[in-house]
Amino acid sequence: AAEAAAGRFPLLEVEALVSALSAALAVDRPLFVPLVSLKSFEQYAAIHAVNVSLLAMRYAEHQGMGDTEVHDIGTAALLHDIGMTRVPVELAVKDSLTAEERATVESHVVEGARILLESEGDFDLAAIVAHEHHLRPDGLGPRVEHRQIQVAHRSKPSEPREARSQEARHRTPHPSLSPPGREG
Repeated sequence: AAEAAAGRFPLLEVEALVSALSAALAVDRPLFVPLVSLKSFEQYAAIHAVNVSLLAMRYAEHQGMGDTEVHDIGTAALLHDIGMTRVPVELAVKDSLTAEERATVESHVVEGARILLESEGDFDLAAIVAHEHHLRPDGLGPRVEHRQIQVAHRSKPSEPREARSQEARHRTPHPSLSPPGREG
């Protein structure tokens, strides 16, 4: 968690896990990991990430997407909550939050996008997913002023990867995604 909070995470392990999840989808049985017996927030967060990735990949397959797109979506889903690594664990497990504490927890979407945009590798789709994963269909959500990322388009996983990557390279990030002390 400390590595991810610092903007570093094991790229090879992420790729290997998503590949393993993709292979597991070929098995005709339920794959979701139960969350009821988990003892810590870290365990919950890891299993939640795997379950979200499996669900997103299964949905992408159902929509007729190709292997590369399914893999990209699985990676984005696996990393959607990476910003929680910059939120104190005591806030993540606390029953009742003050307004300031809630704002800190809600900042995980901006922090996650920032981590992914600053990392090595092609994580543009994952950054968009991390940034937008709490938005409602009407585009609103908690702390909406932090979610007004300016991208060429919203997440459109049905487009070819090259087109998404090309458009993502030409976007201007919202100032909320700029590293502290540096405007976009």
